Amino acid sequence: MIGIPSPPGMVAAIPKYELCRDSPLKGSVGFCRLIWSYGPRGVESVIPFARARQDGLYGALMPYFPREEAWQIVRPREALLHALSSPPKGLGREMLEALAFLRSWGLSPAELGLTGSLALRAENPAISDVDFVVYGSRAAERAYYALLSLGEGERAELGGISAIPPLSSGWRRNKLGGTYVSWAGVPLEGELCDPLRSYFSLPTPRRATRAEVKVEGGQASSLLYPPCVEASDGRYLVSFEYLLGRAFYEGGRLEVRALESWDKRVLYLGLRELPGEIRKVSP
Repeated sequence: MIGIPSPPGMVAAIPKYELCRDSPLKGSVGFCRLIWSYGPRGVESVIPFARARQDGLYGALMPYFPREEAWQIVRPREALLHALSSPPKGLGREMLEALAFLRSWGLSPAELGLTGSLALRAENPAISDVDFVVYGSRAAERAYYALLSLGEGERAELGGISAIPPLSSGWRRNKLGGTYVSWAGVPLEGELCDPLRSYFSLPTPRRATRAEVKVEGGQASSLLYPPCVEASDGRYLVSFEYLLGRAFYEGGRLEVRALESWDKRVLYLGLRELPGEIRKVSP
């Protein structure tokens, strides 16, 4: 799981694809897409494993298994190097064009990895995106402005969260030529948001609250997953809906309905128990 810590010695296993025979969505190596939505509901609905662990913040069972039992682990940086040395047949040209575009905005190959169907060699040119992992907050800012230069994009689907004004998804998924390019930001060592550093010891927040907070814009931690920003009163906003990252990054005076941590330091949006609301009151 990109951006979410795993228990020591364990590997997260999100069952996004399965082997299939006949499907219009079948990729080049016989995989069919299984998961269509992320977040607690989408992930929990497709977990076929008995060995799942309750994730307190996500409010859902999450599947992990011991690293030594992994037959193959696809690492984004290695997947990108492999794709460059042996370009995928389906979207090889589009991948190289997307990489050149990001490099023109100052992103180096060392700050990028490949994920999604291209990393698995399960791409389908008719429906697949070129999906990158972007490592570190500084690189995430460059990716943010790079994709926004292509336009506002589509209206964001926020998984039950109410957002006023509505948000667009163009900052992290946009069309380059005829192919969608998307990215996900991953914190480097030392960049993990303060309230998430002890992730697996955090109790599940249960108290719903409304709050108005002032957020200084330009906090690059909002462009990593999960988006996280510090408000002027010392509280934090954390979202498990990635597309709220833009609202966090732009900042301003925000009114939210969220789940509050037990110590009242953190307001969580995008959880299964309460997706939440966010409204921009003023810049």
